Amino acid sequence: MSRVINSDSPAQNRNRLLKLVSSTVLIIIQSRISEKELNDLIAFTILSLAEIEKTITLTTAPWEKREYWVKADQFRSEWIWVSDLRKKLDQSKTAKGWPKIPPEIFALGEKLKTIEPSKRLQGKEFWKGAYSVLLGKKK
Repeated sequence: MSRVINSDSPAQNRNRLLKLVSSTVLIIIQSRISEKELNDLIAFTILSLAEIEKTITLTTAPWEKREYWVKADQFRSEWIWVSDLRKKLDQSKTAKGWPKIPPEIFALGEKLKTIEPSKRLQGKEFWKGAYSVLLGKKK
């Protein structure tokens, strides 16, 4: 069997994930959704933010290898909000999920106001089952 080569750069993955998160935030803010859907949407957002954190690490690793520590630290400090919002969203969860929209979603919406939501996924429920995945990761 041959090797699988990922030709996407961390920046491309990060941009794709930011569009997805922008879409979920827009759905949360603008739609009347059930509590189950809210749980799935917020869980999907948390999982996506965790993946964005991984792309930040992948981006800075080659810089640190070349001893560009200042550049790596500056990049990390530009993206520290991702980790902060993910942790706050995760901590705001109750035993039954999120009964109402947490204020961090609005802060995330403000951060992502310049990023256009993904048009290809309109009408699709790509976030379904994310809450159970998030709970599975916790155990």
